[in-house]
Amino acid sequence: MAIEDAEQLGRSIVLERLPMGERLQHYANRRWQRCARVQARSIRNGEIFHSEGIVRWGRDAVLRVFGERVLDVPWLYAGPR
Repeated sequence: MAIEDAEQLGRSIVLERLPMGERLQHYANRRWQRCARVQARSIRNGEIFHSEGIVRWGRDAVLRVFGERVLDVPWLYAGPR
C-alpha cells in the first residue's frame, strides 16, 4: 500500500485551503479508512479461503457457478479516492 499512501499524501498536501497540520490529518484519516477496509477484507478472505466442511463446499460451489466475478474488488485496485 506504499504507492497508494504516496498518492493519497500527494492529494492531501495540495489542499491549499487547509493549514499543513490539517492536510496531514486529512491524509491520516483517508489512509486509516482504506487500511481498515483492506484489513477487514483480508480477514474475511482468510475465513473463506481457509474454511472447512460445509462452508468449503459452499465456497467451491459459488466459485464454480460465478467464477472470478465474486472475487472482484474494484475498489481495492482503484487506489485512494
